[in-house]
Amino acid sequence: MHGAQGNRERPAAEVILLGTGAALPTAERDNTALVVVGPETVLLVDCPGAAYAKLLRAGVDPQRLTHVLLTHVHTDHSAGLPGLLQSLWLGGRTAPLPILGLPDVQALVDGALATFRPFGDRSPFALPRQVLPLVASTAPVLETADFRVWTTPGDHSVPSVAVRVEAKAGGAVVYSSDTRPCATVRELARGATLLVHEATFLGHDAELAARHAHSTGAQAARLAQEAGVRRLALVHFTPRAAGELARLREEAAAEFGGEVIAPSDLARFTV
Repeated sequence: MHGAQGNRERPAAEVILLGTGAALPTAERDNTALVVVGPETVLLVDCPGAAYAKLLRAGVDPQRLTHVLLTHVHTDHSAGLPGLLQSLWLGGRTAPLPILGLPDVQALVDGALATFRPFGDRSPFALPRQVLPLVASTAPVLETADFRVWTTPGDHSVPSVAVRVEAKAGGAVVYSSDTRPCATVRELARGATLLVHEATFLGHDAELAARHAHSTGAQAARLAQEAGVRRLALVHFTPRAAGELARLREEAAAEFGGEVIAPSDLARFTV
């Protein structure tokens, strides 16, 4: 379905985690989102609040955004889009900004634009839409000068996609978005340089994780081990007590032979 090609003449891609927390943020961890930055392509994956400011904090010029992909409709993954669009307009954007998402995501975007009217009566730049498939994509859903992008459905309480971004320089990052551990995400992650997988719950809350269609850190790590990924970054986790973050990482490290990271917001990786 996918396979990175080793063209080392191109710079590698950089992945920046704009947030690493679950739906309930803290002062240190905001809702999970990431941006993949190449020489010509800047792909924002999910858009919670204050995305424009977070990009600035990450050292990424928001006007460089070339695509936005929303994995599903839940507020902590999508509610920042109207504000981002207004900020881009006020910052002088005129270039089109394609928005990729499942059918219900596109319906949500329609509603948000109608309700919030981020441009007022103006149309400062186009918002081309690309509807993502409800099944695993055998061909890339997006190909640019820098990246090839595939999606596959996860197993969440609403339709959601996991995303694989392969740099044409070689290397791949896979982002699970919100999901129970599932075979489709495991196959998408196979051989990836970096797997960014949700880990909303600790092991003792595995039943709660299953009920709410989320994963534990240990479950994410078992999937990473089975997929043969090199590094695992655990995200979509909100520590509630001292030591919980260390415990999350320890539970995952017991299941995965590679490097396990419980990153902070604005952590950066090269793939």
